[in-house]
Amino acid sequence: MARFRKSFSDDVDAVTPIISTLLLITIMLTIISAILYWSIPTMNRISWDTEYRTTMSGFEAFDAALEDTVQGGVAGSTRTIRISVPNGDLLAYERSTRWYYSFSYFSNTDFEIYGLDEELDGEDDDLTTVRIFPRQDVTFDLEVTWYGDNNVNQSLHAGYDFGDEIDIVYPLLPRNAVFLGNEDVNLVRFRLLFNSNSTAFGEAYLIPMDRIEVKIPSEFGTAHIVSENAGIVTKFPSRTVVNPPLLTYDEDSDDLYFNIVKLNSTFGSVGRGNWQISMRLQTFNYTRTDDVFHVRIRMIGEYEEAWVIYMLGEYTGMENTDGHSLSDVANEELEGIKLIREPGNGRVTLKMLMTTVLMDLESV
Repeated sequence: MARFRKSFSDDVDAVTPIISTLLLITIMLTIISAILYWSIPTMNRISWDTEYRTTMSGFEAFDAALEDTVQGGVAGSTRTIRISVPNGDLLAYERSTRWYYSFSYFSNTDFEIYGLDEELDGEDDDLTTVRIFPRQDVTFDLEVTWYGDNNVNQSLHAGYDFGDEIDIVYPLLPRNAVFLGNEDVNLVRFRLLFNSNSTAFGEAYLIPMDRIEVKIPSEFGTAHIVSENAGIVTKFPSRTVVNPPLLTYDEDSDDLYFNIVKLNSTFGSVGRGNWQISMRLQTFNYTRTDDVFHVRIRMIGEYEEAWVIYMLGEYTGMENTDGHSLSDVANEELEGIKLIREPGNGRVTLKMLMTTVLMDLESV
């Protein structure tokens, strides 16, 4: 018995060497797995943030170069920048959004145009509904003019009354329009005239716009960085305006300076890589209209909400007109998300600069 106890007390190994090795490996694997489980998402997020910041930096340089090209004001002036897209796709969307503005010549006459977003949504039914809301019923005419690069077409719809619906003869913004000599429609102008004396009491303009966009995918979702009308919009997860468009308002003089920058891009979709973008000011057109009323601006497209939120926060003289009564007509309201300025006594000097910038892209 004593010998057995002695032999037992001399055996100090709790486990065999093989078992201890397996336990050690298991513990190490568990620790490594825990580290990877918590650290890989963090490392991926750091990598994604780097890609995002790199792309955003390129877009900010692009936006600055675009504004310099436009504000130079000389047709043919050029700028060249480089943009890096380490991950995702660089895309050019042609005529993917519409910028719209309208105004009245008289304080007691206001109007609204309905149906402007139908074709953008793929509902090319050639129907635009125009309704007029003056302080008293009037008979009016609607003059619609389509502008291409070289050709102009116009139609007149005469003898309509308060609230009538008007079917426009042609689609608003088609490509290769037969009625415009197979040119793209670059601009549509609406003029509203009193039927009795052909005096214009309001105008509206509808302009198709391109946008440049980068989509950066990740396990957290897809981020979007967008250049539209010389401004930058981001989406991840919400839509935010980072750089504003060329739009200013002087409350002392009631001057509203509004710039429309149309991009004429020669590429559709490219992937990741380093790209050189060359831009050239193709057209430059400045107009000034004094003493107008009921100035409205609307952005029709995917990022409309972001522009509205930005402008409402940036300009104290703007307000959302969605649901507002139009003039003093009971039970009639503005539709959609639009903006209105009514500074001082309501008079505004509208300074409009419309430019077209041609863009080329090549890999570097």
